[in-house]
Amino acid sequence: MLKPIATPPVVHLVLVRAEIPISQRLSKMIPLILAFTFKIFIPLLVLIAVIDAISATQPQKIQRLAMAGHSQRAISERLGVTRYRVRLALV
Repeated sequence: MLKPIATPPVVHLVLVRAEIPISQRLSKMIPLILAFTFKIFIPLLVLIAVIDAISATQPQKIQRLAMAGHSQRAISERLGVTRYRVRLALV
């Protein structure tokens, strides 16, 4: 007849979590914050700026070119509209 095998006693480990000082927690978070800023936030802003520039209405384009110092004649030639249309948009 076979003898039963003795099982070893069960040992319960209790893990004690040490309190991490706030300075160490912040020093671990700074690289995450920088990664978020440079990999997600800035490209998202660039994408929004590009979409805004592409979808700008004609009066917005005229205003932007006028603020950049272009004359009404240069704006009308660049956008392919009459000077009258440019003058109306700038009033």
